[in-house]
Amino acid sequence: MDIAAAARVARRSCVSATLVAAGAMIGCQSDGTLFATTPQPAPAPEPAPVADDLSLFGEDQSWASPGTLPADPIPLTAIADSVDVSRVTYAEQGADFDPAMSADGAYMVFASTQHHHNADIYLKNTGSTVMTQLTDDPARDVMPAISPDGQWVAFASDRLLDWNVYIMPRAGGRPVQLTKSTAAELHPSWSPDGKLLAYAKLGQTSGKWEIWIVDVANTATPHFLGYGLFPEWCPKAGTGPTGGDLLLYQRSAERGDRAFGIWTLEYKDGDVGSPSQLIGSANTAYINPTWAPDGRFVVFAAVSNPHQVRAVDTLNHEDCDLWMLAADGTTLVNLTAGASTDLMPTWGNDGRIYFVSTRSGQDNIWSMDAREAMLAAGINPSLPYATVPTDQ
Repeated sequence: MDIAAAARVARRSCVSATLVAAGAMIGCQSDGTLFATTPQPAPAPEPAPVADDLSLFGEDQSWASPGTLPADPIPLTAIADSVDVSRVTYAEQGADFDPAMSADGAYMVFASTQHHHNADIYLKNTGSTVMTQLTDDPARDVMPAISPDGQWVAFASDRLLDWNVYIMPRAGGRPVQLTKSTAAELHPSWSPDGKLLAYAKLGQTSGKWEIWIVDVANTATPHFLGYGLFPEWCPKAGTGPTGGDLLLYQRSAERGDRAFGIWTLEYKDGDVGSPSQLIGSANTAYINPTWAPDGRFVVFAAVSNPHQVRAVDTLNHEDCDLWMLAADGTTLVNLTAGASTDLMPTWGNDGRIYFVSTRSGQDNIWSMDAREAMLAAGINPSLPYATVPTDQ
């Protein structure tokens, strides 16, 4: 299925997967801007209407009044970029996006269009400016995910025309194709034990985005889990209500303006638990969810007034910021509120949150100190994030 067709199906199913997360593969731009995680050098033969495909809602557009994040009953603490923020990548043209950190914090992988119109996967060791190119294909390679043991990188690619999930050694080498459907299959995420991969699939029968899992050692029988987009396994095993593993994902409402909310579901011994919504709103789209290493918190991007975002170039610094939410829903913290668009967070084991931002004028990867944000919110940033410094 081509990108324009995928966009039309997403709109018909009222699951808009366009602006929601750089890397959604729908409504891509050719200039390498943040939402064009898979830039196209030429327009698609039958492009879908920009006004519809680049919205954060579905096909039924009854615009709501401007909304804000709920401050009640969840305690709200505003940090507003008062914490330490550092630049990690330095793209001067194109874009760096889709960051993923290794479990030991030794390196990062990400997608980039610095050197080509179409994205490749790169590796960068922590504290180094050297970028190692892992993929070099005329197609688009995006959404990398690192296995828990740090030895493998999964990613999505359209190198055989259809979007599928691939896996390759961290040191580089020929990628192996894991999924082989003609439907778009994107955004792989490793289970805590490294045996399973979860991914999003545009269902050919349902017309909705679906969450599937596949055994890396036996890819013949993938399993359907539910409806949603961009699944993320909790890095810590057994954190579910019945001791299973939790998956975090975004899911569109099926009424009103169909804005995205953040959800979890539990997977245990082949069984799937009931989905739980962590946060949702009729007027704000919550996207790009990711876990803290111990599963106590999630970080996500919030697009305010998304009904006004009708095209990529209309998004401004007031539209998209990062937020942190306790996994039990008790504490909500505003992490960024500066003059930039901040998206696609991922949590490192060094106590920092890595994210994509336009604050340099170009789409690059930045990081911020999560411990400072926790302290400002009155939260004790206990291990593994590191202890609060004390006087000697």
